[in-house]
Amino acid sequence: MAGIKMEKIATRLFPIQLLAVGLAIAFAVMGWQQLLLGYAGLGLLAIGIPHGAADVLHRHATPFPKLPMFIGVYIAIMTVYALLWWGLPSVGLLIFAVISAFHFGQTFTESSLWYHPITLFVGALFLVLPVYFHPNEAFEIFSTMIGTGLQSNTHVLNGLLVFLLLGLSISLYKLASKGMSSKIIVTLVLTAFLLAWAPLIEGFLLAFIIWHAVPSTLQQWYFFQQQKAGPVSTFTTTILVYTGFAGVFLAVAWLLLPVTVALLFILLSIITLPHALVIHKTMDN
Repeated sequence: MAGIKMEKIATRLFPIQLLAVGLAIAFAVMGWQQLLLGYAGLGLLAIGIPHGAADVLHRHATPFPKLPMFIGVYIAIMTVYALLWWGLPSVGLLIFAVISAFHFGQTFTESSLWYHPITLFVGALFLVLPVYFHPNEAFEIFSTMIGTGLQSNTHVLNGLLVFLLLGLSISLYKLASKGMSSKIIVTLVLTAFLLAWAPLIEGFLLAFIIWHAVPSTLQQWYFFQQQKAGPVSTFTTTILVYTGFAGVFLAVAWLLLPVTVALLFILLSIITLPHALVIHKTMDN
């Protein structure tokens, strides 16, 4: 398929991801909730949050290569999106869902195309599966996010899941790399098994960390190397510094706002939007 690379996930990283998700599934099946929560929390601190902290190193792939301009535009996007959440939360949630599906799916395809079937189907399944297995809890969070009561609908969820699976099956059938098709199928099957057994938040976080944050960080490192942007110390130091900034942002929100799971997802969405735009530009190179 045109515009699709799928290079980094085909490396030695995949067996490591299998071991990582296997451990998570084992914790979930055995009912070791504290270990599962600790696993998710450690992963979030070690790679989940930091994986988006290298964006500033990729600014030369964007129309805003100068650091002050890049940071200004980055913060402006976050600010506008935060205001949208405040004024039109339903639109904010819709944008979050679309951007997240595209961003998650792009980790697998590494495609620079805004529209690619595998990108969108895989990304959408990563969002639909946790909702499918935990509909009541998920819709309670959605309702809090937008300030309006929402009810899950089994028929709609079943129909959406079937549609996405059929669409993905057709797209994978047309994909030349059958090995990559197999890896995507294994990934989704294991993710479904994890989400079915684990609590909603822990399961979603671990799926996000293992299948998105880890390979995304690797992709960013490869891009950094290709651009000859500096030594590994520059990459790691930048991640540490901007992870610190993200930590301060979350700490201030924690102190000033009534912290709930819904609010944390809104804050995540505000950070995700500019991050996804930056990472997309690295796929153009």
